[in-house]
Amino acid sequence: MLRSFYSGIAGLRNHQEAMDVIGNNIANVNTPGFKGSRTTFMEALSQTLQGAREASNALGGRNPVQIGLGMTVAAIDKNMSQGALQSTGNNLDLAIEGQGFFIVGQGDNYFYSRAGAFQVDDEFNLVTNTGDRVFGWIDSDQNGVVDPERDVLGFINLDRRGDGQITNVLASATPAVNGPNLGDASLGPVTTFPTTVTDEWRIECTDATTGEFTVTGARSGVQGTVRVGETFTDPDLGTFVVNGGTPAKASLSLDSNGDGTAIVLTAVEYGAGGNDIHVEFVNEGPNRSLGVSVSGTKITVSLGTDNLGRVTSTEQDVVDAINNHPQARDMVEASGGGTSPAQATIDRYLQGGSGPNEGDYFTLTTTAPGGAALENLTVSRDGAIIGIFENGTTEEIARVALGLVPNPQGLLAMGGGKFAESPTSGSGFPPVMPGSGGAGTVASGFLEMSNVDLTREFTDMIVTQRGFQANSRIITTSDEMLQDLLALKR
Repeated sequence: MLRSFYSGIAGLRNHQEAMDVIGNNIANVNTPGFKGSRTTFMEALSQTLQGAREASNALGGRNPVQIGLGMTVAAIDKNMSQGALQSTGNNLDLAIEGQGFFIVGQGDNYFYSRAGAFQVDDEFNLVTNTGDRVFGWIDSDQNGVVDPERDVLGFINLDRRGDGQITNVLASATPAVNGPNLGDASLGPVTTFPTTVTDEWRIECTDATTGEFTVTGARSGVQGTVRVGETFTDPDLGTFVVNGGTPAKASLSLDSNGDGTAIVLTAVEYGAGGNDIHVEFVNEGPNRSLGVSVSGTKITVSLGTDNLGRVTSTEQDVVDAINNHPQARDMVEASGGGTSPAQATIDRYLQGGSGPNEGDYFTLTTTAPGGAALENLTVSRDGAIIGIFENGTTEEIARVALGLVPNPQGLLAMGGGKFAESPTSGSGFPPVMPGSGGAGTVASGFLEMSNVDLTREFTDMIVTQRGFQANSRIITTSDEMLQDLLALKR
């Protein structure tokens, strides 16, 4: 009779543990990343009253006679299935669609978690709600792209340069030409690189004779000079080339067809001190005399031709014709200067537009590291944390790593949504990129909710309650039987 007491006690105790598991599941029904558990029972030891007997010629066989000694908990298993995703609208709330785990921790202590409610702390670490840092790859080369095969693996800090701010690391340059006579020179290919200065640069012609440009930063002051055709290199700016005469001034070239009789030229833009002259050379056909006319700032030179329409005017003829036209001469003098202004002007044309003119300039805007503050963060499905900066640039700052644990049910729950490795779980190292190895992808703006099924939990609660009640009846009934036994003495 005493055995039934202890069977009842074992039933009460173990059903109470099952109720504790159910209660914990229900309590965490709204806990992000929570994984529910279940309790399974098994029979305890049995007492053998009579052993089994094998059949013989004289007697038949006999089965063993045993009485069970109650029950016990066989296992409390975790349900590691995927929970539903809930939209939050927060870009740093991350959910995993797959079997992987976020790796979080401090120092040399690593844990696994499915709770992806992350934030950035005052030192720009990516952390969980409990202050644990998030593991991943960092843009250690500061080139705006994270390469897991090259970059450092560790706890993510978004301050790549360690200067106490999250800013872009890629310089950008947009050449813009402004000012007079833009055809006198052009800005060649510009190469910029991560620098320390954000500035508005002015590249201005200061000596038309030598074609020298001065490079000046609005914030940085004069940084140096460069001549036409040379390459300028500066550690705060980058490299560029100033090309003279692109497009070239109209060239007055003798005999483009090789017979020495043609002067072929195109429209000219020329002027010093802001005085622009448009010179146009015209072949009007056979038997024409050389002539000059002026209209506004336009000088038209009608070239002399023979009866076949071939140009008969020489270079000197054109110079003399301009000098002999008072209005044209005055315009050329005002622009070109000198005792023979027409000759000086045409000589310059013949140089193929070597230019430039003093005062011509270009502007170049560079956005250097530290110059563009972070406006927003987004996370892609492959775990890339992408910074959106105030100058419109986007750069990959870091990438979240996932741990793929061989036996997730073997993990030890540590509280705070964290799991630790156990001898049966296996390790999630080395980490893998989201979207590879079956770890799953990352959904930004979502949290994985608890996988607790309330319908099942309430059903299990009823079954567990009834089991507890039934085991209590074992004790009360056994007690009544014991009382009847004691009453036999009376």
